Amino acid sequence: AAHGLGRLQFSAEQRPDGLLQCLESLETGLEDNEWSVRYAAVVSLQALMDGTLAPEMRARINGLLQERRSGDDTLAVRLRALHALERLVA
Repeated sequence: AAHGLGRLQFSAEQRPDGLLQCLESLETGLEDNEWSVRYAAVVSLQALMDGTLAPEMRARINGLLQERRSGDDTLAVRLRALHALERLVA
């Protein structure tokens, strides 16, 4: 489910609220005990960043990815967050 949140499409009027709800759900996923859920949440955060976002939402997602890159206890999640951050800069 976390992986799918990054792929949702919203109409123009639904977009701000929909993206905020997705982001809040993904933040919860980043704290899950299962590494695979945290990994999927990172993938979805990257997908959200690929779209057009308000600067404050982009900064919030960037911060979440930075936290996972340096603070997750699973190497696969840390590396996936690093990959997401590198792709966003490129």
